[in-house]
Amino acid sequence: MKNILLGLALLSITTLAKAQEPTTQEEYNYATKGLKMQRGNGTDMKAGYSVVNSSTTTAGTYTVVVEDLLRKADNSLACTIIEVNNSTWANKPGPTYFCMPNPKAPQEMKNQYWLAIQALSSIDIHRAINYGLASRVVDMTNSYYGKK
Repeated sequence: MKNILLGLALLSITTLAKAQEPTTQEEYNYATKGLKMQRGNGTDMKAGYSVVNSSTTTAGTYTVVVEDLLRKADNSLACTIIEVNNSTWANKPGPTYFCMPNPKAPQEMKNQYWLAIQALSSIDIHRAINYGLASRVVDMTNSYYGKK
């Protein structure tokens, strides 16, 4: 769990400069539920938003995709989306989505995110998410310094 906290802290620090307005509850719900439905149905992206900076990491049987949900109006970070899938989930309908609110989001929303992460029962999924977030920080750092 400490590793996840470290990874999340690093990712939050790297995205702080892009965050202008707090994540809204509507954006949080879209990232955790709406995006999954939209991708499953092949429908268009929510108007006024784009998903960028996607990075995919595989850790054991887990695949973790970390991406940013940006507001097109001002190119600001609405939140960071964490998509987790497991190749052995036979009875689970597709990936699970988590929304990491931007650093300016209200504490209640950050608590909502933490509770969702803490509800995960497997240490392996915690490790996979941590690995995915850490890989994302490395990708962002390399991109910033032109090494990608």
